[in-house]
Amino acid sequence: MNHIGWGGLTYWVSEAKGNEKIGVGIRPYGLHAGNMAAVIAYPYLLCERYEDINREKPEFRLQIWLNDIEPVKYVGADGTRESANAANMYPGSTTFQFMPAPNGHKGSLADFWQPVIEGVVRGTIGARFPYVKLDFRRASELVGTPEFEKTVLSAMHHSAGIGRVIGFFTQTPIQGKKGFVWPLCPDCHAPVTDATLKKSSEGLLIDGWHKFMGNYHFSQKAKNLSWAMQFRMLQAARLAAEQPDLWVIGIDHFPTNRTSLMEHLAAGLGIDQYRGDFLHVPLLFADGSKKLSKSLGNAVYMSPQELINALRKNRNQGLDVKHAPVSDDIIVVGADLLPRYMTGNKEVREAALKAKMAAYEKSNKRKAFLSDNAPGAISNKFVVRTVGVPHL
Repeated sequence: MNHIGWGGLTYWVSEAKGNEKIGVGIRPYGLHAGNMAAVIAYPYLLCERYEDINREKPEFRLQIWLNDIEPVKYVGADGTRESANAANMYPGSTTFQFMPAPNGHKGSLADFWQPVIEGVVRGTIGARFPYVKLDFRRASELVGTPEFEKTVLSAMHHSAGIGRVIGFFTQTPIQGKKGFVWPLCPDCHAPVTDATLKKSSEGLLIDGWHKFMGNYHFSQKAKNLSWAMQFRMLQAARLAAEQPDLWVIGIDHFPTNRTSLMEHLAAGLGIDQYRGDFLHVPLLFADGSKKLSKSLGNAVYMSPQELINALRKNRNQGLDVKHAPVSDDIIVVGADLLPRYMTGNKEVREAALKAKMAAYEKSNKRKAFLSDNAPGAISNKFVVRTVGVPHL
């Protein structure tokens, strides 16, 4: 079942036993108000609402998944970022699992961001609800599971059929390159888009041709390779393998993660149907029309508690973060909870943003906010146009 916003949250909690498994995913390259709504704020409000209704402490099992096998960059059918849309997204580089950490830090981008994300979750949800079990997982843990292997086999052998399913539910025909899963080159870790899969006495084998120091051929067992996986395939495989009772996700992903698409996608892939529910979190906006998303270059500094309070107070399907101008940079939320190596320029970043806020308030720029337009922001034309088009 698809539950939406505050009403959906309340309904689900009223039926909950208090020990359910709840899942949420995040691409490990930042944490800001847009994605923190699903990763931290709504799980927090779920626990709080459960206490209010049931008069007992929740013992939910909250899984926070880092989608480290997703491509760092998606491109469109012609290989350019500008041509990408919700249905036609292909890898433009390696995955978060192998993208180097920034600024000379050791490890991958996923290694760099996990302590940030984990610290904010533990400092917010863990501190308030100590009986809730927090389980931090990486999508790469799914590689080698039966569900993952079935997904790879089906997606590579029946990409046209899988594409028709996605195209039907997203109302966008699949174009360009075939495939939704890609083995990574054993040497440079770039996705190999022209690989072929075959069965042998040793199991599934991957033959790949890759331009690496010239034409480079490799043939390896599928289970020995690292993989890149488009987010819909990843979601279907994960839900089939883990079967959480509830999956929390932004409402802008509604067409690509609702139960109907996942049911048909699972059937096409030959994996188990997801038997749980979805809870779709409201959209966040700044300046009345700019959806907060680091993918779109918009971000805002907010503490976790500020966002939780705002979502608790405003129960619409679109929440305007008032007095929050669109920032030029990605501003990490909850900076007081960041590891030490991330806090060196905290004061500089905060001061710069406060100066922007002050200048914005003094400017003659028209300040139109969703909450001023309609009691239910879901009726606002901008929200209606945005819902149904997942952000890239």
